[in-house]
Amino acid sequence: MELVINNTGVGLNLTAPQEKFILGMAAAAQASEEAKFRMLARRYVLSDEPTEGLDYDDRLHERLGCCKNTAYALLRANAIKHQRMGKKIVVSESAVFRYLDPAGYAHLVGTTQEAA
Repeated sequence: MELVINNTGVGLNLTAPQEKFILGMAAAAQASEEAKFRMLARRYVLSDEPTEGLDYDDRLHERLGCCKNTAYALLRANAIKHQRMGKKIVVSESAVFRYLDPAGYAHLVGTTQEAA
């Protein structure tokens, strides 16, 4: 591998097939981590209408696949971690995932199930 600097910019000249493979694997790993971060950054609320401008439906009951009353009952029983912001109840994707699949959540964040 050699670094190429010229009047059009900086680049890499990959000379061995292994270099291309390693850089491809690194790019795939970075893309996977970024996708995981975007997914875990989602948040959900109890609402009849989805929030405009989001690329996902942010209604908690839709994410859980249940009715609004069941979603509220789960929150009231503290089965799903949540926060109140004024009159709104906000739930992170992380909390939803932890409720739906505790073992999968522990694997995703790299902890044991007991610690999660």
